[in-house]
Amino acid sequence: MDENQYFDELNTLEELGDEERLKRVEAVFRDKNKALAVIPLLYLRDVTDIAKLYENQGVHTDDLIGEGNVALLSGCANLDLCESAQEVEEFLTRTVMDAMEKLVGENADASEIDDRIAQKVNLVYEAAKELSETLLRKVSIEELAKEMEVETAMIEEAIRLSGNRIDYIEVEE
Repeated sequence: MDENQYFDELNTLEELGDEERLKRVEAVFRDKNKALAVIPLLYLRDVTDIAKLYENQGVHTDDLIGEGNVALLSGCANLDLCESAQEVEEFLTRTVMDAMEKLVGENADASEIDDRIAQKVNLVYEAAKELSETLLRKVSIEELAKEMEVETAMIEEAIRLSGNRIDYIEVEE
């Protein structure tokens, strides 16, 4: 289902005011099976609204919504942690927000790692290019490591991370 279909389906759900939604939650709150069948539908729109709070933080909106929906279902399975039906909305909102914040954080960590990898590869590439232009030939890993004052393992790792695409280094095959 693409994003537009999802929102079209979401728009077919009945829109309820706060009082009516609370009444429906109260009616099924203590019956786990009924709660799992009814409550997620009452809060699906909230997931999309919460996802908007996390837009432009490195995660696609549809991924945020997907993660939020999983968290919503998980929260509904744990409603016994709530003392009353009035606590349900706050509990579910916090559960969804926590899941989205975790996803954004994990994505930020992955981006930081990607940046460090790119920096390492670029550093080795530039050093190899400069030394190669000076020597008028491809350079060995050992020569480059000596020039950069690093271990050969660091050069080898950069070559591997680049997909063996640093043309200025003579790589033994």
